[in-house]
Amino acid sequence: MIWKDLRRFFSVVLLVCCILTALTAEQQYGQSERIHLVTHALTYLGTPYRYGGRSIKGMDCSGFVSCSVAGILDLKIPRSSAAIAEYTKRITDAEIQPGDLLFFKTTSRISHTGIYIGGGKFIHSASDGPHTGVIISNIQESYWKKTYRFAGSILKPEEIFFAESAIPFFSRTQENCPLAPVIEKVISEAIQKVPKKS
Repeated sequence: MIWKDLRRFFSVVLLVCCILTALTAEQQYGQSERIHLVTHALTYLGTPYRYGGRSIKGMDCSGFVSCSVAGILDLKIPRSSAAIAEYTKRITDAEIQPGDLLFFKTTSRISHTGIYIGGGKFIHSASDGPHTGVIISNIQESYWKKTYRFAGSILKPEEIFFAESAIPFFSRTQENCPLAPVIEKVISEAIQKVPKKS
């Protein structure tokens, strides 16, 4: 009888702990500037590519990043990828968290940028390849892995993303670094709104 009562008591304690952990995580996600930046950036998913553009009619990679940042952080960042790279605080690959900016050398200089969303994925406005415009890509894709140079940050690190830092950057996947539930939900909703190309 005592064992049954003890087992029931510990089951209730465990359930309460799980609920409190989930509520704390939800509250942390709700207060996260990084989550706000990523979810705002995802609202541009499917926007066509336009060189020099920075509106929903079309945007290039730096226009996409500057619109995403300005829409949430009220920061006016430089207009070119190379200038944005200079503007940010350079960080190591191990420090990269959702909301940090990734920089690529696709020409003779830093010429492409995107926003890391977690799980080895980033959102950016691509001008070439099978899919153009604002899309989500994987850092492990050979082209992006080859042209990636470094990351920069405009936000303070957040504790809720420290676990992802333990995984080497080019080994991060959705399996070993699951996306924050709110990001997963916004991606799903954003993908449904993207017009299908015929």
